[in-house]
Amino acid sequence: MSSATSNKPSWTPGDEPSQKDLNLLNQRVIQFTDTEDTTLDVWLQLENADLDEEAAKFLNAGLLFEHYLSQLPNDPAQRSSEQVEQLETYRRDFETALDEGRSALASAMSRLCVWSIHKADQDQSRSHRHPSYHPYRMVLPSLPCLHNRRRW
Repeated sequence: MSSATSNKPSWTPGDEPSQKDLNLLNQRVIQFTDTEDTTLDVWLQLENADLDEEAAKFLNAGLLFEHYLSQLPNDPAQRSSEQVEQLETYRRDFETALDEGRSALASAMSRLCVWSIHKADQDQSRSHRHPSYHPYRMVLPSLPCLHNRRRW
């Protein structure tokens, strides 16, 4: 097994791990889980917004970062300079993809808000419904641009 993927704990199964070993393991588990949560959350948002290319790019960056991290020793002091450099490359790629993904989502939501407001204005001018009726508030309640509009 290569040094890049060897992940031997500093304790053996018959021994009790030290508090330091447990803390290092917990820190890495938390970092892995936080990365995984962010990756899956943003990836799903991108997929739901039909931003398939951005979603695939972001998912790839997130998976590379989190799974490479899982292969490293728990103690950062035991990682080689090549491992640290590669981890930082994956971290930067992940953060860049995260920024790009969030930007794409913001742009898509902005376009959706503009379209929804325009459509709502068209529907209102053609409709003889009650003045408080607004179909997009029922369908898209999470869009802040619709909640800030005047009451119909």
